[in-house]
Amino acid sequence: MDQQTLCFSLILIISGKPQILSLSVENTTCAQKSSVSQWLKCEVEGNPLPKVVWLSPSKRLLEDQGHSLHSGEWRRTACVPYLKEEEDQVITCRAENSEGHAEKDFPESEDVRMIVIVVSVIVMMLLSAVFIIIVIMCLRKHRQKQASDRGTELQPVYSEINCDPSAQVNSMQSRQNNMDTGG
Repeated sequence: MDQQTLCFSLILIISGKPQILSLSVENTTCAQKSSVSQWLKCEVEGNPLPKVVWLSPSKRLLEDQGHSLHSGEWRRTACVPYLKEEEDQVITCRAENSEGHAEKDFPESEDVRMIVIVVSVIVMMLLSAVFIIIVIMCLRKHRQKQASDRGTELQPVYSEINCDPSAQVNSMQSRQNNMDTGG
């Protein structure tokens, strides 16, 4: 009997919307023949491999200035020259493929930073308030428990005991008189 070996190959292709992994200024060279010392570098990922488009503040394409390197099966690194006079301008890295797009600005908007800071402060204040309320409630409960424990303690009872028989007779007669008179 012949034994046959069957080999199956399964290829799983997963499509993915582009993601921007990093966006930063680098002092490395992205182009072979360039005198530019600083580059804005954008690393993207997605399947199919995303195309990187650079946008100026007026959303004008900066495509002719950019360089793109294939840095993995689903990764691409793209660069554009970053000039000192452009530091106050926002440049956008946009990654596009058939599944969608992703954008990131450099430098990040001050509005976004302020929102993150304000939200963080508010969350910290709320958490602090909740903590303080919990501590106050626990202290009150503890004090109430202590007060109720004190109330259930045995209290000594004092009574008067007279050993003088004549005093007992006088005491009983005065009680009887009080009952007869109704007072």
